Amino acid sequence: MNFIDKAMCSAMGRQASLLLIFAFLLLLPFRRLFELPLSLMALLGLVILFSQRATLWQRPGIPLFSLLFAAFWLPMLLSLIGAINPERSTATIAAFFRLYLAGIFIIVTINSAEKSEKLLRLSAWVLLIWVADALLQIAVGYNSLGYTAPGGRINGFFGELRPELGVHLPVLAPLLLFYAYRFWPKLGQLILLVAVTLVVFMSGSRNGWIMFTMVFAGLATWMVWQDRKKALRWIALAAIFMASTLTGTYFVSATFASKVNLSLRAFSGDMESFDAATSSRVPIWQTASRMFIDNPINGVGARGFRYAYRNYSPDPENDPFLSEPGSLGAYQPHLTLLEIGAETGIIGLAGFAGAWGLLIMVWWRAGPNQRQEFLPYILAVAVVFFPLNSHHALYASDWSAVCFWLTALFCA
Repeated sequence: MNFIDKAMCSAMGRQASLLLIFAFLLLLPFRRLFELPLSLMALLGLVILFSQRATLWQRPGIPLFSLLFAAFWLPMLLSLIGAINPERSTATIAAFFRLYLAGIFIIVTINSAEKSEKLLRLSAWVLLIWVADALLQIAVGYNSLGYTAPGGRINGFFGELRPELGVHLPVLAPLLLFYAYRFWPKLGQLILLVAVTLVVFMSGSRNGWIMFTMVFAGLATWMVWQDRKKALRWIALAAIFMASTLTGTYFVSATFASKVNLSLRAFSGDMESFDAATSSRVPIWQTASRMFIDNPINGVGARGFRYAYRNYSPDPENDPFLSEPGSLGAYQPHLTLLEIGAETGIIGLAGFAGAWGLLIMVWWRAGPNQRQEFLPYILAVAVVFFPLNSHHALYASDWSAVCFWLTALFCA
């Protein structure tokens, strides 16, 4: 093989590696298909771990990613001691490690600003297609694949059985919005922001509403930091457009209006209304709190919450999650801090706090150019690890994959 052939093969290999990272996002809405590129990345990461073990730790990003991953994985490992369901915890811990191997592959692959820009552009266009597809579903009742909105909740490519667009889009939105901020005209940015706002709020995930508000606040804060005068005008205009869109949607969409009205009951002052507003989360949170108090050091084991639920429910006879014969109870605590505390104890909470400390330290020490480069990723990571998230379980295989795909991109 001559020099030109070798160069072409090398270039094709680099492009294939980049596309493999991108394929995770591309296949994310389609049930478990994202596991295909994820598993291949993990396998290649294992090869890199052994073949480059002498120099791997000198690569920028690898030590940081290793520390962030260890902050979650080691407490999970220690939670095996006295775990209520050691088989389930062991399987979870073993599956979780594939995220570390995939992260190594991502960091080694994204080794230049050019590749980072290309991946950001590809990701932004995929997310733009998600938004356009969801807008079609809002307009005509079904998306480009013929999916209708389950229970009136806009869900786009995620289908009719998994209403998850409203959780995934807010977390990934920084990649799209930041790309638009850098390369689109102001009018295009405003139109996109209104479109994403409409899709997120029509998706029906109230935790998604909170996450998207955090994303907007984070981007707005950064813009003010860059150029206060111009930023304030743009933010005010964007806020007016977004508020107008949501007000109009409230009067047009009965589903959205009912969600808003239900959410407002949380502020009525009585526990029954608060429980209704939070989709009956109060008994779950009470159970998780009791579980943590009784197992404060290392919890009941990663993903062991459902198996310990009945033992710690304050009122098993009237608990709505134990009403069905043979029911184990709620599958997870529906609050990130309570999940970590109940399943991995103080050790897990210390690791979580340490991970947040690392993120803050990296941002604080970075220069202006570095901050601009990794802003969309650190904002996405901050939102995905927000302590009061109440949607998917942090230790669940699908959500943890999104968390550490973003974390690896940030570290890269």
